[in-house]
Amino acid sequence: MAATRPTSRAMISLSPLYLSPAARDNHLQELSAGVDVGDPNSPIANDFDGQQRPVNTGFDIGADETGSCSVRVVGSGPSPPKILACCKRRLITPKRTT
Repeated sequence: MAATRPTSRAMISLSPLYLSPAARDNHLQELSAGVDVGDPNSPIANDFDGQQRPVNTGFDIGADETGSCSVRVVGSGPSPPKILACCKRRLITPKRTT
């Protein structure tokens, strides 16, 4: 079963799901209810890490914009497919190791 996060904009009483509150790392986890539900009219173009926002479908609530990771497989047939992964606002093209 795949994990899902709440999608309602009215869930402000839920835990923000910080990465590591004990270590004062208040970046949001990917499944946080605060991801992509912030004010779409926000004039703030960069988060506190200096990264552009919004990412994905909307602004995150808070000072940090959470990056997501998506993977796309391109190609079919006898040759190995190309795998493209976009994680934390970087495009990663894995190199073949065999």
